Amino acid sequence: MAGDFEKIYATWLAMQIEGEKGFRRRELLQKGPGHGTIEFLRHIWFPTVGHLDDLHAEWEVRDDHGGYRYVDLAYRRGGAKRRDGKAAKLSGTEF
Repeated sequence: MAGDFEKIYATWLAMQIEGEKGFRRRELLQKGPGHGTIEFLRHIWFPTVGHLDDLHAEWEVRDDHGGYRYVDLAYRRGGAKRRDGKAAKLSGTEF
């Protein structure tokens, strides 16, 4: 299962980088998630859920002062739209 995770994780991250149009989030994605986030995905999320569909790394949210913050992971299931209003596909799941 560890080998599966490595391959799926690499594909998942590459797809997020490729699909990102925003400069700041793209930059954060290229740096990659932090050690704790990767370990959470490897040891908790992936063994429990079995995939990384519907997860978004470095998701942009607005704070109370009109600024932007980036959460480590956001889970957006089903028909949730990206910021640009388009649906995207990851492993056959539309989100």
